[in-house]
Amino acid sequence: MCTIIEEFNKIMLQRSGIDFSIHKELHNVPLLGKNINLPVRELLLIFFDIEKNFEIRIPENEIVNDSFTTYNRILEVIEKYKR
Repeated sequence: MCTIIEEFNKIMLQRSGIDFSIHKELHNVPLLGKNINLPVRELLLIFFDIEKNFEIRIPENEIVNDSFTTYNRILEVIEKYKR
């Protein structure tokens, strides 16, 4: 059984092509910014993958409040609703 971080890393690797378990320096870098430059479509797919794989519902206010901007912020959202 995978931990939350391991499962999240799998999703991120599949959708972004970046292994965040190795590139810890990218954990607080904006995913849509110039350094990572993740397409918006992929961020949306990450959202759906998270809801499906972790069997959680993420409220709209988490998206509106910029909680889906970096690896670490998304991980915080997962941990908050996975309880």
